Amino acid sequence: MSFTIHTRAEQPIAKHFMLMERHLYRREIPSSIQDDMVVWVKKGFGEIYWSDEDIEKLRSQGSMYLNKRERTRILGKYNRIIRDFWIATREILDELEGGVARSRLAFLYDRFCTTLFETFAYFPATTDKMTAAVEEQLRKSCPEGFIAITTPAKPDLLHKELVDWLKVCSNPAEEAIMKHTKKYLLMLPNTYSTAEAIAWARDRLSAKPAAQVQKQIEKNERRHAALQAEQKKIFASNPHSRELAVFLQNVSLLRLELKACWNGECYLMLPLYERIAAIAKSTVCDLNMFYLPREISNLVHNNCIVSPKVIAARKEHYLMRLHGQRIELYYGEKAAGMKKNLRLWENTIISELTGTIANKGIVRGRAKVVKTDNPNAFIEIGKSLHGDEILVAGMTNPAMVVMLEKVKGIVTDEGGATCHAAIISRELGIPCIVGTKHATEWLKDGDLIELDADSGIVRRC
Repeated sequence: MSFTIHTRAEQPIAKHFMLMERHLYRREIPSSIQDDMVVWVKKGFGEIYWSDEDIEKLRSQGSMYLNKRERTRILGKYNRIIRDFWIATREILDELEGGVARSRLAFLYDRFCTTLFETFAYFPATTDKMTAAVEEQLRKSCPEGFIAITTPAKPDLLHKELVDWLKVCSNPAEEAIMKHTKKYLLMLPNTYSTAEAIAWARDRLSAKPAAQVQKQIEKNERRHAALQAEQKKIFASNPHSRELAVFLQNVSLLRLELKACWNGECYLMLPLYERIAAIAKSTVCDLNMFYLPREISNLVHNNCIVSPKVIAARKEHYLMRLHGQRIELYYGEKAAGMKKNLRLWENTIISELTGTIANKGIVRGRAKVVKTDNPNAFIEIGKSLHGDEILVAGMTNPAMVVMLEKVKGIVTDEGGATCHAAIISRELGIPCIVGTKHATEWLKDGDLIELDADSGIVRRC
């Protein structure tokens, strides 16, 4: 069995587990047909590998989106999942406010897991592997206008967040900050306390005054208007490309809305996680990052605490594998041995990286390799940037905007035409190559590199 890297990211063990579990119990969901995948996590930062056989199956299954009925079905499902997530979490939080018994706490956690599972299960249904057939057909039918017609011309969730953030700038009271952060979870991944969220907001307020925020909003609105006019011209001369292009635009918009359900889920559910962490005699961070969902459920139901030695071992490294219709979890020496036996990618000698062109252009600069998904870390990294850097990440995160506005290009391991990195690079007008697979491992922080997004190549200079 041979494996290809899918992405690298700092994500909780629960997400890795649920994304594997869907292939066992929800194979009716588009993209839930994989039989072999591996997650290797070292000090919290993970590498996700998919088997080459599974990738081919996903590409083949993705041709379903050439059918209008299937396109309508998946977009409708995204809308329903987003609606149901916010209804369920609001009900859970309302109940927690009144104080609940231990037995009821267990029920609420199990309900939240069921809700969260749906957001994880459907999100990969529109990865670049699944939309490859649609993208390929559009590239053939409209090669010159491909980037323009696949970029959303409507305001996305990030633009809406910016408009609301301007209101916070004029009223930076703690109450206004809390209301904003709870509404826009996508800005607060891996956030484990109210203090962290407030610190992030205060730093953001000082880093970018209201006048700059207003200018950014106006710039976005001008760009949307210009893009709408450009798309209108392209569709007039190439009407057959319209339906597939609008589908990819809607996929991009809804993926962001769906990501907002889980990108900051721990912060949203702090009242729940804090209660459970107290039972586990653990931090909220450790509970979120290193406890399996079934272990948390067993903890609350039966007071079964995971051994501190096990948690310490997982913090160092662990390997999770979907294989033979089961999920296996290893840590310690056995995990390291499994990684070696599976012959996962190592940093070998290669002369250049290739990937998908998300936004054209050629730039040179110093690689800024980011291996965290913490918004407060993004702000600190942003302060260190001088404008000559090229951001290198497993995938970009909406909370990275404080860094993205200061770099001259973007390179990612993961992604396709509708990923966040692709869309944000077009908004910022900077070159971007996505889906290089190995950028965060092959490149080192400070490397002088050339990002040739006209040819889809990244080289060391």
